[in-house]
Amino acid sequence: MCRTRHAWLSAIPLRFFDLTLDDKLRLFGYSTDGDWVDVECVRTGERGWIPTNYTAPVYNPTNAPNSVVTSLTFQQQQTPFSAQQSHTQQALQTSSRATSGHGSQASLAGVGLDAEKWYHGAIQRSYAEYLLNSGITGSFLVRESESKPGQLTISLRYEGRIYHYRINRDDGGLFYVTESTKFSSITDLVRHHEKQADGLACTLLYPAAKRDKTSMELGMNLEIDIWEIDRTEIIMKHKLGSGQYGVVYEALWKPYNILVAVKTLKEDVTVRDEFLEEARLMKTLRHPNLVELLGACTREPPYYIVTEFMCNGNLLDYLRTRSRDELSPRVLLFMATQVARAMAYLEQHNFIHR
Repeated sequence: MCRTRHAWLSAIPLRFFDLTLDDKLRLFGYSTDGDWVDVECVRTGERGWIPTNYTAPVYNPTNAPNSVVTSLTFQQQQTPFSAQQSHTQQALQTSSRATSGHGSQASLAGVGLDAEKWYHGAIQRSYAEYLLNSGITGSFLVRESESKPGQLTISLRYEGRIYHYRINRDDGGLFYVTESTKFSSITDLVRHHEKQADGLACTLLYPAAKRDKTSMELGMNLEIDIWEIDRTEIIMKHKLGSGQYGVVYEALWKPYNILVAVKTLKEDVTVRDEFLEEARLMKTLRHPNLVELLGACTREPPYYIVTEFMCNGNLLDYLRTRSRDELSPRVLLFMATQVARAMAYLEQHNFIHR
């Protein structure tokens, strides 16, 4: 498979266009800071960039557990948005004010949290869901509330859906999600819910990566410029099964619109190095009869290995579920030949298949 890496924003020229209230928009992506969204108007077919805070998410009407936000609606704000330059500049200034201003009443609850890897500040709810769409159960972030200035919200992914929990503060200054358990700081609250669900859908396991994070917590060279995949490019779909290290999912790789298999690392730090070593080794293997590595997410947990998706599943299950009439001796011999070629390749490179 030929893979060409480009900056995701560079492929589309920056342009603006007129929209009408409640226009349906097809979502393609967000700017790095989350303030602007790349959309296509379903009504006109025009594509361009508009401020994120002028949109609202549209969900799958079936409310299926695996539904994700793939479309938006245009919501008129106090300041009209149009292609005119003055309006565009005013919208940009409004958007910038909404995501900055530490020390204001709207962000008092988040003061001192910027160093926390789970704190994303004043991001839009739809952008939080966009970040978590690529996660697995237990992925979460803490952000400033849009509807309640001065309060924070926990956004948590559980079984394909994203839940939002308001962090409240009582008259004594204590923070809580459920009134039975209160804390003197947001950090203590998060630490508690990392150990116990206590009113949440599940425990907080994996902080969603901040888009501006460039440092790696790993000491090994993983050729990040070639193999590292932006986590927001992956949309998890269905669980396929369990592997040696964790759960394997069917997923969509959005930039290429292809199905992939994603191997995840279970919550066990003792096997993390082995999991990452497998990713490193897979990069050195190339053979037509081996499942191909497409990329990896290794900057922060949960760690992913992204490979080709085998639509017929594993070979053993395939053979067991087919009748003899479906698998002639000629077909079986052809399969055995391909397996033998792959095994011979591994042996030549001193690898053992397990």
